This record gives sequence, structure tokens and C-alpha cells, in this order.
Amino acid sequence: TGREEAVVRYYLDTFYWRLVRAGTVLEVASRSTGYIVNWRRLKTGTPLVTMTVKRIPTGAGDFFAPNIRKLMQSILGRRTLENRISLKSRELDYAILNKERKVVARLERRNERAHMDRSTDQILLPEYVYLVPYRGYEDELEKLQRRVCGKARLVPVDSDPIEQVLERLGIDPEQYNNRPSFELRPDQPALEVLRQIQAAFLRIMKQNVEGASRGDDPEFLHDFLVAERRTRCMLNQYPGVFPARGLAQIIQDLEWAESAATPVRDLDIYLDLVDEFLGKVDSTHRRALKPLFRYLHDQKRNEQRRMRIALESPRFKQVLRRWGDYLKAKPEGDLGSWDAAT
Repeated sequence: TGREEAVVRYYLDTFYWRLVRAGTVLEVASRSTGYIVNWRRLKTGTPLVTMTVKRIPTGAGDFFAPNIRKLMQSILGRRTLENRISLKSRELDYAILNKERKVVARLERRNERAHMDRSTDQILLPEYVYLVPYRGYEDELEKLQRRVCGKARLVPVDSDPIEQVLERLGIDPEQYNNRPSFELRPDQPALEVLRQIQAAFLRIMKQNVEGASRGDDPEFLHDFLVAERRTRCMLNQYPGVFPARGLAQIIQDLEWAESAATPVRDLDIYLDLVDEFLGKVDSTHRRALKPLFRYLHDQKRNEQRRMRIALESPRFKQVLRRWGDYLKAKPEGDLGSWDAAT
């Protein structure tokens, strides 16, 4: 008979799926015995690290093995890990014994429901059976798979559970790109080309503004500011292309938003530099620098509050809406007066 247990599995990643896009999956199973972290390769299932922890990781710094932390940092940078998808399951766990009555593997039978973070919608997933070999018996796995699939007539699945979940939820991890690419032709009207590029920057601003306001991950603000600055740079570089009506107020409001966000970004950079420097000096110097670190954190908290008021204000929401309408509006006059090759 099997042992039944209620298990919740959290799939952690950044808001834009950096781990999945790098070909890995970070799964944390909440069991009665604690949290079990399983970071593995996406296609092969090869484990990178398996460990039991007291709390769910929030970033690369929560991985203490130097080689694992370095690999995680190369993918995440300073991105915060979030619970992107949860699987709630009733799990039956069976032990598989060999002829000597030794446990060589576990068989897990799962009935699972998946839901996205900050969503009440749930999706019932197909019933899956998983084979987990014990250390030293990995060679038995293929033989066990043939027996299970043959006698039980189960259909083998050669993809990771997260791939099945993403497909069912309609999520494409590759959808977001903070460096959009374009296919442009020299004979296109310049206004058409620039509007296409500006629309991509506007999408990036909208995708990052909420995270920038929260302030729990500096990369949201970084992507937001880069998109905003590129927007204004293009408006200033091509003043004769964009229709003048309503443009001056849009530029002024974008400059106002940037002035609220820039101090926070500067302090993020200062804190990164101090944090890096603290790791290179001895304990005496680290203690001496702690007041500076606390001061910068206090300044960051104050500036974050001011920026949040600005980015969540009706004025900023209105400028994003007006800028979007401006880019969609039917242009007046002859589009061919400027072409992209000019």
C-alpha cells in the first residue's frame, strides 16, 4: 500500500523566467518534513542541487555551495526569485523493492492542480506517475520504466512537469525581451518605423512599472528606466518625424517620471558597489562600513517611497495611456516625406 501525503510544489523563477530560459527548473516541495529544493536541468532532469532548507530561497545568495551560488548568480544576477506557479497535489508514494527486498526507487502517483501566483484560477492536470531512483540504483530506472509502462499501459512523458504546466496555462517564457529586435526596411516611412520601436519600449515600461514600484527587485527599475530613456532619446533625435501636437506634454511627463526614478536607481548601484566591496575586506573594515550601508538603505527607502507615489499616480498612468494613443493615432500628412533610410 502507498503512503498518502498532501504536497505543495512551488516553481520559483524571476518574473521573466530567467531560470527556465537558461534551461533549468527550480522546484521547492513543501512536505511534512520541510522544504526540499530540487534545481535541475530542464530537458534531461539532471539534478544540479537537491537539499532540505528551512525557508524558501529568494535569490542566488540563499545557495551556500560556492559553485552552485556562482552558477545561480550567472543566471539571476540580483533578480529576486518569486513563486511563479504552485502545484497542489495529493500524492501516493510507493516503495519499489528488488529481489533482495531492498528499496531501489520510489513511485509517486500525483493528482495535481496548478495555479499562477496572484491568481485564483486553477487548472486540473492529467494524473502523472513519477519514478525516482535511489542513489546507487540509477541503472535500474530504464528497466523499471519498461515494466511500469508495459504492465500498467502508461504512456511515457519525456518532458519536465513544468513544461506541461506552462503549456496548459498558456505561458511562453520567451515572450518577454528587454532588448527587442525589429525587421525594418529602408523604404518604410520613418514615422512607421519609429512608432514600431517606441511601441516596444512602451510595452517594456508597462511590464516593469509595477515591479519597480514595489522595489523588491532592482532589475524591474533598471529595465523600466532604460526603456524610458531610449524613448525620450529617440523623440529628441528625430524631432521632425513625430507629429508635434501633444508631444511636448508627453516628453515633459516622461522626464518627470525619470526624475523620480533616477535617485532610486543610483542608490541601487551604490548599494551593489558597497555590498561587493564588503565581500573583499576584513571584518574590521566591514564593521566600520556598516553605518554607510545603513545610511544608503535608509536613503533608498525614502526615495523608493517618493518614486512609488509618482509611478502609481494618475498623472503617470495618464501619460502611459496618452503615449499609447499617440502611437496608435492615424498620422496626418504624407508619411513618405521621410523614409527610414534618410
